[in-house]
Amino acid sequence: MEIRRLTGDDWAEYRAFRISAAIESPHAFGATPEDMAARPDQSWRSLLEAHRDPHGVALVTVDGARWIGSMRAHVADGVAWVYSVYVIPDERRSGVASALMTELVAWSAQHAPSAMLHVAETNDRARRLYEQFGFAPTGVTVQNPAYPSLTELAMRLPLHP
Repeated sequence: MEIRRLTGDDWAEYRAFRISAAIESPHAFGATPEDMAARPDQSWRSLLEAHRDPHGVALVTVDGARWIGSMRAHVADGVAWVYSVYVIPDERRSGVASALMTELVAWSAQHAPSAMLHVAETNDRARRLYEQFGFAPTGVTVQNPAYPSLTELAMRLPLHP
């Protein structure tokens, strides 16, 4: 297993992975698979190009040529926002998400005083992962933009004492 940083040149593989993730776990993302598929190719390249130091990072875990997990963070207003957390089903509970989160939190600590994310209220497994890394609910909830009936909890991780 190897974790690597994505660049704009990885856009086609990233697009395919994200659409596949959204099909498998539709309520985990803020866009539907159909919305993702309709996005122009250049928007995928631009997305990954925007996730470069010092503004952001996009990570993928690979096993050979097989993509097995991904996460992104983007700094806005002094907060490292964590997005697009996904691990393929047959690799869940194998340490992939923890390895990605360890690297993402380390990167975030170099660029922001705190990290934030939104997680579906019903996604207990993801909440437990985030809590293991020190994320705590803020008391704020938001509606998922793609699935308005789904409530998401805001969670925050202080990165500096």
